[in-house]
Amino acid sequence: LMLIGGSLAFFMVLTEYILVSATSAITVTIAGVVKEAVTILVAVFYFHDEFTWLKGVGLTTTMVGVSLFNWYK
Repeated sequence: LMLIGGSLAFFMVLTEYILVSATSAITVTIAGVVKEAVTILVAVFYFHDEFTWLKGVGLTTTMVGVSLFNWYK
């Protein structure tokens, strides 16, 4: 079990290294932001977490920021 977890962590770091080498660190940051937004959506729809107006504002701000970055780039 520890070998599986260690292997998964190793390949995640290797993938991040390859991604930064091929693109830029900003791309990894944007991917992290999108991951957080997906985490919020999964919490709301799958775990039935309460979706407050503050979460909605944060999610909207995040998506607008990522969209503007992709449009600019």
